[in-house]
Amino acid sequence: MNNQKEKMTRIALAPDEQEEMQRLIRLAIADYRKALSELDAFIEKGIRAGRFTREEAQADLNFTEVRASIYATDGGYLTALRAKRLFEKLVANEPEAVHTRLNGSLVLLHCGLVEAASREVDAILAVAPDNVEALAFAAFFARELKTGNADAFMERAKAIGSDSDAYKVLVEIYSEGGGFAELQRRAVVRPVDHLRFDDARLVEGLLNRLICTTCERVDIEKLEAVKKTLGLEALAPVFTGEESKASGEDVFSCDDFLGYTQGTVKLNGRAVRLLFPLNEAGVSALPRLWLDEVRRHLLKFVKSLDEKRSDALLAFEISPHRRVWAVFADSARATGAARLRREELYACRLFLAPPGLETMQALLNLEAPSSEELKEFVLGRRRIRALLSGSEADFHDEHASSIGADGVINILDIKAGMKQAVELVETYGMRGALAKLDTLPAAFRELAVFEYLKLVLIVNTADASDVDAMNRLMLETTITCGKFSDTKEYGRLIGLLFAKIERFGPAASCLQTARTTDQTDIDTLAGLYLALESFSSPDFAEPYRARIERFWREFEASEAELRRLLAEDNDNDALERMNVLAAPFNCNWGFQFPRLSPEKATLAFLPMGDRPLLLMMLELVRRCPDALKDRWSVIVGNPPIMLPQSITMFNVEMAIDRMTVWPQRSGEGYDFAIYSPDFERFPAEAEPRLHFLAQMVTRFAIGDAQTERWVKSCRAILSKDGCPKEAGISLEELGDYFREAEPASVDFDYEKLLQSPVSFWHKVSYPKSGFYFDVGPGETLCPSLMNEFLADEATDQNRFEFAGAVAGFVYFSFAEGEMSAERADAVREAFRSHVAREGVGIEHVRFIGRADGTRFGYLEFLAWDFRVLEKAAASFFAAENALTASIREGGIKTYRQEGLPLEYRGDVVFEPLPEGELEKTESETEADSLEPIPAEFSGLEDPFMLRGRA
Repeated sequence: MNNQKEKMTRIALAPDEQEEMQRLIRLAIADYRKALSELDAFIEKGIRAGRFTREEAQADLNFTEVRASIYATDGGYLTALRAKRLFEKLVANEPEAVHTRLNGSLVLLHCGLVEAASREVDAILAVAPDNVEALAFAAFFARELKTGNADAFMERAKAIGSDSDAYKVLVEIYSEGGGFAELQRRAVVRPVDHLRFDDARLVEGLLNRLICTTCERVDIEKLEAVKKTLGLEALAPVFTGEESKASGEDVFSCDDFLGYTQGTVKLNGRAVRLLFPLNEAGVSALPRLWLDEVRRHLLKFVKSLDEKRSDALLAFEISPHRRVWAVFADSARATGAARLRREELYACRLFLAPPGLETMQALLNLEAPSSEELKEFVLGRRRIRALLSGSEADFHDEHASSIGADGVINILDIKAGMKQAVELVETYGMRGALAKLDTLPAAFRELAVFEYLKLVLIVNTADASDVDAMNRLMLETTITCGKFSDTKEYGRLIGLLFAKIERFGPAASCLQTARTTDQTDIDTLAGLYLALESFSSPDFAEPYRARIERFWREFEASEAELRRLLAEDNDNDALERMNVLAAPFNCNWGFQFPRLSPEKATLAFLPMGDRPLLLMMLELVRRCPDALKDRWSVIVGNPPIMLPQSITMFNVEMAIDRMTVWPQRSGEGYDFAIYSPDFERFPAEAEPRLHFLAQMVTRFAIGDAQTERWVKSCRAILSKDGCPKEAGISLEELGDYFREAEPASVDFDYEKLLQSPVSFWHKVSYPKSGFYFDVGPGETLCPSLMNEFLADEATDQNRFEFAGAVAGFVYFSFAEGEMSAERADAVREAFRSHVAREGVGIEHVRFIGRADGTRFGYLEFLAWDFRVLEKAAASFFAAENALTASIREGGIKTYRQEGLPLEYRGDVVFEPLPEGELEKTESETEADSLEPIPAEFSGLEDPFMLRGRA
């Protein structure tokens, strides 16, 4: 190590302070950033208390040792470089500290300085020849570098022996033939072996350590291939740490880019800098096939820039996490990296390496252990393909003649096909190989393993914004590769598909399953980390706000054709076209084209009692362009409409004028019972369908929103004997009867329905065990979100996520005993005022509820563009004023138990929930409610959204 000495001392720490330092080192296992933040806070507190000066803290060996250990615990290449500088100071001041020097040698290894790390171990043995851990490390270096008798070092270590866990792990890995890569993986302490979805930081740690192993040795051949693929002539460090931080005009010559490697490429006639958060060894390990796609997208991106953005573009950052960002100058910001603004190129996100020969052979063995089974699989697959292609012709088994004269697949052709497939990909890249797959032997192209290879190539090169095409790929993968459903390869492929269309919940589930059988695949871990990180802070390529804009642009382009189809009474084709237009957010949405006006066409979105769908539909309709409104009426839910003469179900025609209704007042609503003599023509098992029919005709008669507001139940009476004794009214009279009985139902719609949130009052239990476990009173527009959250479920969150939306809540607390409804309301009002001033409007977020707990106050939201809200929330809690100063803990949290809160103020710590106590919590809607929402926060568009306040 570079042992330039900088005089340092040790501040005397009390036993409890020493324990706090050890706690921070342990905390770094889960989140090194948080550990660094808490260390800084500890030091600042000591400075304010007069325990030591800032200069003394900077020159303190204790704090330097803890900071170095925190950086080293992360295990990443960039953090290892920061740890290296600190360990150099420590070793220079205490060269006899063997444990410190051993940690420093590991850091050197993480930095890719393998020979330097080996020399450091030799230096340790020179002063401590019997140190068993140093001897064990020396064995690894001797075996890796072929510099001596590795086994002799290990035998000597065993002869001395030790009870240390580190020593035992070293001996075990060495005995199994493992090397530096296995050392890295095993260094991610036990919690990773018991991974929960909320442990994104632990997955990040494992991912960074695996990436770090790629930084140890340069593969010259692969490095040249990478440079050729990207068009790089040379690579060089961006900043070594030796230059002055104020050197030149280069914004990248600062400590933020310590360890980065850079090169320049020509894109669309201009030189563009590429940045890699890696050394040359790490760059050489990047997948060439992925980089080939990256270069395509970089060129496309540069061509798309206008002059202003082109001038501001400084570089592209290419991350081993299989992600890419464009880096722009931001003159509005201060210095260094703060002067930069990054935009992700979502088209470059994630990668799955095409299968090699070994993988394809393993899949083939699963597909068909025998030739006869292989033949049957092939025939079955041909039938499926005929079905998928929409072929009307029947499939006959005589097609088996193409399998071979003896009815058996030619295994030699299959082997040749697999080899040729690998060569195609290596020679022509993924797109070139896709164009040439039909040149492979027919016997190989019959197999599911071929379909798997083809789908991997397609998914890696597909346009993820084409949701309809991605959904078809998902279906094709499920059908053609089902034989591999229990393999890590299948889990990776399906997980990658889900991640690319930003369905992070299913993506995490699939990739986690794949990870359990292989913890060393960087592609899998990169996808899993993206999904887990998105549980806390989702970053959609196209949030719901933008998808709405796209929908209306495409609708305007298609609306003339839609009106033509409706004029021809061709509703089926019109609905099919609507499904295509709504594909980017459509998760079982209902559409209808009711004939309500001769002057305008009508498009109705039908939530059918589904609150999450209702909220999304209302926002979509609210954003309907004015230019369409003279030709279209776009509504959510049908108003009362003219009843048809009859309804047919199971080929039984039922006349509307034969239906009788018995409305029964029930509290503030009604129970409806409907009878028709035609109902008696159905068997008993049709009863559920008849109840549904009764609900449907009720909606026809009084309207969708009216039904949800006033009708508590609606059932079909299957026999005349079950009818009430009093006289009912005809279904045709129900509309007039209801409007007279409930005058407020006239012109009632879903926006008015949402003016009455559901009030609840929870029994507070285990208030220290998690968010919302402390809640008593509250109100919400979507009760299922909180109920699912408390039950550790996320069905509705998954549906919002499918559309690019996020449900969550703002949380905040005060000092012990200071929580009150008045103080909580003041924070909620201040937060809404702040985000409004920050430009966050109803097109970005809808506030949907509030609640008061014994520890936290809450404000629920539906974010149509989460990043905009996230930025405004961060600035609210960072502000220095009397109100925010009183907040002890504050941040935002998505409605996923698995996700971590975004903590902008204070650190939230919970106690574990008692075993078996996690139960679904139901709202008690009849209990005491909160005070009404102030009028200034009420309005047809958004009852919880503050507008027009400075």
